[in-house]
Amino acid sequence: FALHICFIIFFLGGVIYSFFNNAYAIYHVLFVFCTVIINLYYDGCPLTHLEKKYRELHFPYLKFKNSFYAHYFFGKLLGVDVTKNQVKIFLFITKVVPGLLPLLVIFNIL
Repeated sequence: FALHICFIIFFLGGVIYSFFNNAYAIYHVLFVFCTVIINLYYDGCPLTHLEKKYRELHFPYLKFKNSFYAHYFFGKLLGVDVTKNQVKIFLFITKVVPGLLPLLVIFNIL
């Protein structure tokens, strides 16, 4: 869980920092692109798989079926049950769109 929070802070902080440092924006866009590719083709975030593994080792009675977003954000915070495809759409909207904002900085559109 803590790794996911750190990742989200790094991601959002990188989007903001990219507006002040054009050189960093290139690295951040590559980071976002790699993250999206891994999430789409690895069947979810590797951090989720790692979290599931360690939760099962220490708390075998707890079942963690879906992704970080589905379990914590939608399930615990909003109380909504979502499918994997709905999570992928949510990830596209929340990662790709803001993550590519630094491209606007790189190409001096903003």
